[in-house]
Amino acid sequence: YCREQIRNGTTGHFTLDGLTPYMRYSFAGGNDGVSENAAAWSADYTFNERALVEMLGRSQDSMMAERPPRDGHRKTILDPHATHVGIGLAWEKGEFRLVQEFVRRYVDWTRPVPRQARVGDGVTLAGKAHSGLRVDAITVHHERFPAALTAQAASAIDTYSLPDARREYLPRLRSNVTRPHDGTLVVEQRLYENGHRGDFYTGSDGTFTFDMPFPDGPGIYTVVV
Repeated sequence: YCREQIRNGTTGHFTLDGLTPYMRYSFAGGNDGVSENAAAWSADYTFNERALVEMLGRSQDSMMAERPPRDGHRKTILDPHATHVGIGLAWEKGEFRLVQEFVRRYVDWTRPVPRQARVGDGVTLAGKAHSGLRVDAITVHHERFPAALTAQAASAIDTYSLPDARREYLPRLRSNVTRPHDGTLVVEQRLYENGHRGDFYTGSDGTFTFDMPFPDGPGIYTVVV
């Protein structure tokens, strides 16, 4: 027999160590947005080349045949913002695994997010958006440190996404400077609707600088530009 398991996820697949795909990607040195699809096959016989090709095709067809609202794999494959893709295959006897990694790389970091920091540390991030893009906002998501999962708990999860607990930060608005006929300079301070000027600096060339806060105490912080 063959048993196919495909997990529905806009951000990825479970792991028994409790690390989400973007955590594992980050801890491995990645600094980009990442989504992951995964499929698993189990059988009571050793797979041959023909069976491997068939499982690859059936896995991909199953993902693309998904329909809303449970179409996370299909959305991930068709993500128009993905810039890179990696595909991993592994098999041993009657076990087969397929993993697809979709990366959204639209920022070059000059001072990337550190992998570890203390709550009281002053951490400054800096980077530059790719040509044709601008930085509209930065969100900082917080979650507790990951804990090991039982197989039952992992099997009950069918989607991963960024934590709901987040704080939003906006670019600093530039002042409007005009020179009336009398030659004086008039500076008009621009503000957002809530009367706030903004939180971090951006340049006309796509550069940005952001002072990273840790307002929610210890845990995992994910920065989204």
